Amino acid sequence: MTRSLVGLDLAFAYAGRDVVRGASVAVVPGRVTALVGPGGSGKSTLLWLMAGLLEPKAGRIVLADSPGAAAATVGARHASPDETPQASGRGMPRPYVNEGLGEPVDFARVRLGMVFQSSALWEHLTIEEHLALVLAGKGFDRAERRRRIGDALARLRLETLRRRRPGQLSGGEARRLAIARAIVADPEWLLLDEPLVHLDGPARAELFATLREVLARTRAGVLMATHDAPEALRLAAEIVVLADGAVAQRGTPEAIYRRPTSLAIARMLGPASELSGEARGRVLSRGGRPVLESLPPEMAGPQRLLLRPEDVAFRAAAGGAVTVRRSEFDGAALLLTVDAAGEEIAVRQAEKAEVGTTGCLRLLVRPA
Repeated sequence: MTRSLVGLDLAFAYAGRDVVRGASVAVVPGRVTALVGPGGSGKSTLLWLMAGLLEPKAGRIVLADSPGAAAATVGARHASPDETPQASGRGMPRPYVNEGLGEPVDFARVRLGMVFQSSALWEHLTIEEHLALVLAGKGFDRAERRRRIGDALARLRLETLRRRRPGQLSGGEARRLAIARAIVADPEWLLLDEPLVHLDGPARAELFATLREVLARTRAGVLMATHDAPEALRLAAEIVVLADGAVAQRGTPEAIYRRPTSLAIARMLGPASELSGEARGRVLSRGGRPVLESLPPEMAGPQRLLLRPEDVAFRAAAGGAVTVRRSEFDGAALLLTVDAAGEEIAVRQAEKAEVGTTGCLRLLVRPA
C-alpha cells in the first residue's frame, strides 16, 4: 500500500450555503490525519467527500503514487473554475488526473473502510455476520474469511459477543463493531467520522485505548474527523484545523499546539491565554509593572504572547502586579486563574497559591 488519497481544493454546499471551501487534504499510507474544528466547521462533510459519498461542487479527488507527491500537491493551486467536476452518473465524483499524481480514483474499486458517526449497523445481523457480509464477494477463501473475522473480533475485543445483534450491544460495543467492520477487509484508507461519539467516562477511555492500538497496527492511510482536539493530538501524525469550511492551519500535533496561528485555534486545542506588554531586560511589564519574568534575551519592545497554562509559573511577592483570582486542584496539579494587570492568565503548577496572593509570573517555555 503506497498510494495516497488526495483531495484538492474541495468545495461543497448544502442548500446554497458553503460548508467546505477550497479544502485540500491527503490520506497517506501508515499515517493518521485528524480533521479538527468546532461543530459546523465542515469536518464530516470533508470526510464524506474524501469517501466518495458526496459529490464536490468544485475540486478534485485523485491518487498520488507516493507520500512526497501527495505532500507536494496539497496546498498548491489547482483547477480553474471551468474544470469543476461534473456528475459521473454514479453519485460519486468523476476521477481527475493531475500532473505528478497517479491514476484517478474509482470509488467503486478502491478498498476503503468507513466508520460513520451514527455507526450505521445492520440491526438484523449478528456481529459475526456484519464482518462476513463485508468480506463476501471479495475473493477470499473460507479459511481466509474465518481468519480475518477472528482477527478483527480479537483486535476489537468482541470474541465473546460475536453472535449478538446491535440491539443487544452497549454504545461502546456498537462503536467497536463499526470499527471492526471497517478494518476487516484490510482497506487502503480508513475514514473515521467521530469514532468516539456519544461515549464518555470509562467507556470512552476504553475505546480510545482500543482505537489507538488498531491505528498503530494498520498500514492504511487514516483520516479522522473529531471535535475532541486533545484526543486528536494523541492519535494523529498530522492535524488539519478547519474553520468555516476552510483549512485554517495544518501541521504536526506539536507544531499546531505550540505555534497556532490564532488564539481561536490555540483554544481549540487546549487552554490558552494572551498576554501583551512591553519587554525590556527579560521582563514583560504592563502599565510599568512587571508581570512576566525570564523572557528570552532577544525579546524587546511591544509584545503579545500566547501562553499555555504549563508555560508559566506563579511566584508570590508582596505588592506584585499579578493576583491569584481562582485556585483549583484537579488531582495532579493546581489550576490557577490570575489577573496580570488586567489580563486573565491560566497557570498550571504543583506549588500551592492562595486566592488573593500577589506576585509575578515566570516564563518556563519559550512562547509561540
